Amino acid sequence: VAARDLAAGEIILDEQPVVAGSWHAHRCIECHGTHAPQDCEAVRGAYPKEVADNMEKIEAALVEMDQVDELDAARRLIKALNLCRGSRNLIECTAPCTAHNLAACEATMAKIAKHAQAKHVIPPGVTVPEAARILSVLNTNSHELGEWGGSGFFILACLMEHSCAPNCTFNTHKTSLWVTVTEPVRKGGALSIDYNDSLFEPTSARCSHLREAYGFDCACLRCSTLPDRTRAFLCPGCSQLLCPLGVGKKPSDWKCLSCDRQLKKEERKRMVRIEESLIEEGPEDLEMVEEILSDPDTCFHPTHHIILDALMELAAEFSKDDDGVASGEADKIWVQVLDGAREVLRPNHPHLAILWDNLAQVRVARGDAKGAKKALLEAAEATRLSAGAGTPTTLVAQSLAEAPPKTTAEMAGSYENFRDRFAQMERQGIDGLAFFATTPKP
Repeated sequence: VAARDLAAGEIILDEQPVVAGSWHAHRCIECHGTHAPQDCEAVRGAYPKEVADNMEKIEAALVEMDQVDELDAARRLIKALNLCRGSRNLIECTAPCTAHNLAACEATMAKIAKHAQAKHVIPPGVTVPEAARILSVLNTNSHELGEWGGSGFFILACLMEHSCAPNCTFNTHKTSLWVTVTEPVRKGGALSIDYNDSLFEPTSARCSHLREAYGFDCACLRCSTLPDRTRAFLCPGCSQLLCPLGVGKKPSDWKCLSCDRQLKKEERKRMVRIEESLIEEGPEDLEMVEEILSDPDTCFHPTHHIILDALMELAAEFSKDDDGVASGEADKIWVQVLDGAREVLRPNHPHLAILWDNLAQVRVARGDAKGAKKALLEAAEATRLSAGAGTPTTLVAQSLAEAPPKTTAEMAGSYENFRDRFAQMERQGIDGLAFFATTPKP
């Protein structure tokens, strides 16, 4: 809870991970260099010989295990268990943390304990149930570190409660995580973040994911009483936006936000049937989207998640197509997505910056320098609202807006994953500069 009144834009937490793991196989687990772990002095200094000598085999074995599945998760687990050698601090410090799917994690850890190489990651004195709880805590509470290329476990951030209408956002840069207040909070008020990091998901989908991933039923305002604009239809009375409150189980939960009209039972059933049919076989092209929106029988509003999800997929497809970019179609679709997003999402939602950045990329590729600058300025402002002024991500976004890239290669070069591709090629013995200089640009 807030110990004092907090204003929007304040940074209330800046944390480094207890453990972090990269999902890039060419990166070393310990120093993040582009070499094999058995060649790394840091690995040999940090781990027992039976682990250090077989690190790549252990990583490969863990990735095949249920409840681990991914390389970054395997590396988080190896590092966390290694911290338990001679110390029970991590076991004790993670006691308050949520541990979901514990039984499944215990079954996985029992298999690890019997594996020829992987068993050595479990330190002497740490029981299988204790190791399983660490795995469960890591799976339940780790945050993605997209720019760095992996994920990390932040013990303070993971103690914040969830809300689908949060008053804070978490942001990452390389391996750092910080929490920014996005709505004013009075002293004693609960501080919350969105575990889902949701975009256009309707209430029922968000609740289902939270139940499956974290083991609780969400009762926040957005899931219980606020209008779900991602299930928006046109009101039969005034043709304005009509949507359910929360999950919308009863006809009385469906209400027009303009004329206050409530749906009749048969009207609600008809709208739900339309939704279900389109979820099974949604629109595959722009013509189908336009047909649905213009059909008086469907009564879909442009912010309905079926429409926005379809437009997102189409925008991504057109952005990869030279003709789609050159003709301006990709630009047009991203603008449609943004129009819908600004109606559905709060102004400080972190995904707005990503959507503006996507539009900027298309405009750079098209040679629309003025339009690209405008999109980058919007992306920078959206980043400031969600991440806070003066933070690393905001400074990067502002620098891009001040000096917009002129080519797709310049734009790509500003992203961490593009630079990491060079590092991967280096380990493979490939000249990255020569490769990208001779590879046709999308």
